[in-house]
Amino acid sequence: MIFLWYHLSSNMKMRGRLQRWGWWAAAVLACALAAEAGCRLFFLCKNRLSPGPDAFELYALGGSSMLGAPYEGILSVPGIASKMLGDVVHGRRVRVVNLASSGETIYPQAFKFKLAVLYRDSLKPGAVLIYSGHNDAMFFDQARPPACAFYEPFMRGPASRSLALSLLMFHGERARFLPLCRKNGDFERHMREAVETALAAGLRPVLATVISNVADI
Repeated sequence: MIFLWYHLSSNMKMRGRLQRWGWWAAAVLACALAAEAGCRLFFLCKNRLSPGPDAFELYALGGSSMLGAPYEGILSVPGIASKMLGDVVHGRRVRVVNLASSGETIYPQAFKFKLAVLYRDSLKPGAVLIYSGHNDAMFFDQARPPACAFYEPFMRGPASRSLALSLLMFHGERARFLPLCRKNGDFERHMREAVETALAAGLRPVLATVISNVADI
């Protein structure tokens, strides 16, 4: 009799624990789905539903050279290209969106570009100038953190399919909370992603070869 009571009591406790874990799992899943939906809704409203000028959008990806440092806004590559075209393409005003930033590799550039054109109307004309690679050369000989063996497969796998997780990991790397995982093949992979993103968004990609000399750095 005592054994039966103990057995039933143990089963009830275990059932209670499983039920609590189930509620916690459901709550976490609901929060994750809400975060994902919120992120996607934000960029849908920002890049597609918000009325914008009827312009030819000229995006730019790269480092300080594309940015035009230290004369940003005056001698930037897309700014000069726009002036050479008379600030008009096929009767539309040119709207320059320079995403370039000093010291950045192709990975953050490709990611920011993906966010900038996510849900963009692919029927709108535009182009993207890509001049990147110098800063990537700085990572070729750097030792990779041991955590990259576990972090990188997750980043390229499940995280890459979630906008909310991708944003979290992107800003985690920038804040140095997460490991910075770079290797030689990453440049080609992220460059290809940038080109594929451009084509999917209805933009014509224009690539330029970077001449980099980091022998004495």
